[in-house]
Amino acid sequence: MMTNSQTLDDVLEMIMLEEEEPTHDAMNRWIARHPEYKTQLVSFFGTWAIQSTQTEESPSVDSEALASRGVSYALNLLHKREAPQSLLERAQIADLSIEQLAAQTRLDDSILQKLNLRRLREVPGECVRRLAFALGETLGCIRQLITGPPVLAVGRRYKAPKKPTPAQQEDFWTAVKSSSLSEADQDDWLKIIEAEKNDSAESE
Repeated sequence: MMTNSQTLDDVLEMIMLEEEEPTHDAMNRWIARHPEYKTQLVSFFGTWAIQSTQTEESPSVDSEALASRGVSYALNLLHKREAPQSLLERAQIADLSIEQLAAQTRLDDSILQKLNLRRLREVPGECVRRLAFALGETLGCIRQLITGPPVLAVGRRYKAPKKPTPAQQEDFWTAVKSSSLSEADQDDWLKIIEAEKNDSAESE
């Protein structure tokens, strides 16, 4: 019988030996056995599923071979999946729709889309904390996903020989004021922004 003393490496090796496909049922079964590794198992099965759909032919490997290299393969998939992705890709990994993420963070889809494309600056710490809590991620991970140079919207094509003009950013306050959030939610965010600015000024 499995115990909580087993390391993540042990669990991943057993998965590679026992499971033939990265099914949703298999993922839930292993999470039920090892809830302490829920985040890592979701990432692993998600990456395994993507790898499976992208590979038309996979070499035949017997169970003994899997036992010898299962852990390194699994950890490699985990490493790839845990590298910073977009905010909404992280939400998919956490099995959250954009509507569910919006409800949990008191944001709307327009703000989430802008965060996803790194179109916002001066994002309050409270926003980062709510996203981290909803997605089961660290604050540092969320900051990596939503900060940095703006990215172009997926699917846009540019035929001109010149590089496209970088997307413009707007401040979080403006995004809130132009959002579809209720007046109460907008007021709450504006109060949060003001409070954090005051705290920052006092600490200087």
